[in-house]
Amino acid sequence: MSRYEHEHDACPQCDEVGAYALHALDDAEAREYEQHLRTCDSCSLELSQLQLVVDSLPVVAPQVRPPDALRSRIMSVVDAESELLRAAGPQADRPAAPRRRRWLPALGGALR
Repeated sequence: MSRYEHEHDACPQCDEVGAYALHALDDAEAREYEQHLRTCDSCSLELSQLQLVVDSLPVVAPQVRPPDALRSRIMSVVDAESELLRAAGPQADRPAAPRRRRWLPALGGALR
């Protein structure tokens, strides 16, 4: 199957396959995605192709220790954002409900 054919038939959850291959999903998300992989040939194929790349990363990318200052800067941003989320409450990182379009008032004005 060509890359074009694979992308053409891809399901909406194929976007998550990279995160799954890199172990970037939390435990619950990973379990849910594993369930999906059992029934989706498209995502399973994508995972098998990505897994080759993921497995080679430790060999081809040199392992370097980042400067301590960089780690400190990154962690201060993470801590600040975490504090903002805690202050905003448990629903702060949830997507907002889609807004409903109000087309009737606009029609009513045109009918007068």
